[in-house]
Amino acid sequence: MNTPRFTSSETAPLAFHNCNLLWLYFGSDSFYLDQSRAPVLLGEGSWADYDLVAPGDCTGNGHVDLIARDRGTGRLHLFEGTGYSGEGLGFTSASVVLGTGWTPANRPLITAVPDADGDAKADVWATGGNDQFYFYPNISGSGVAVGTAGSLGFQTLS
Repeated sequence: MNTPRFTSSETAPLAFHNCNLLWLYFGSDSFYLDQSRAPVLLGEGSWADYDLVAPGDCTGNGHVDLIARDRGTGRLHLFEGTGYSGEGLGFTSASVVLGTGWTPANRPLITAVPDADGDAKADVWATGGNDQFYFYPNISGSGVAVGTAGSLGFQTLS
């Protein structure tokens, strides 16, 4: 069996199972899934309606966080990780709404990185429905258009 390879062990890869369960899979120093730690069920419910990005530690508490876009409402949620085994991730009542208007039509693709601009805070990148590419430093504000038109041709962001 081939094990998926990841480019960073600092953030834990996430995956859906049965469309409505959110599982946390741990990475390893070898950039493969950790075979000694079992996946942890983080949440049940309508997770199939969300797009997930893993920005690393947004809140500065030493634990990975999760950003989830509700495709139906366009709300962008932050789930703060509070423990080593994914505690705090996946609890919808504990999420903080970071913004609205993040519908797939307005922001077709999104991704996050631990720190793109050197300020030690997580950042978000997104394509716009207006064919622009946007950078959101510190996951806030209206974003800064970067580059020129052409982002509608993008298939994925990673």
